[in-house]
Amino acid sequence: MPEPELPHNDDIVSRADAFMRRRQRATPAAPAQEEDDLPVLTDVVTPSPRQDGRPTPCPDLDTMSQALAEAISKQLAAEIPVLVEASLQAALASIARDIRQGVEETSRKAIADFVASYPKPPR
Repeated sequence: MPEPELPHNDDIVSRADAFMRRRQRATPAAPAQEEDDLPVLTDVVTPSPRQDGRPTPCPDLDTMSQALAEAISKQLAAEIPVLVEASLQAALASIARDIRQGVEETSRKAIADFVASYPKPPR
């Protein structure tokens, strides 16, 4: 399947220029702007200060923070016992493995020492 032809850079630039010229003609009452001038937001909105000089708090901020604290507390209360139990089970399994391995090694050594110290029967 043949690839579609992409327009050349010069074609794109000339089309963009034509579009900008049409846009400038469509708004003759607008003041002339430099070509590279981008429109920006110039209004600065500042909240009116409270009577006591402190900044005005978000009206729902206290409610939201309390709801968040309750949600976190509820989630932790549900998950901590599960996490603790899983950790304890893993620790117990590891301890049991270590004890089993230690008993096996000690038993093998004790049996080997016993057999080595016992006199061999004559042949």
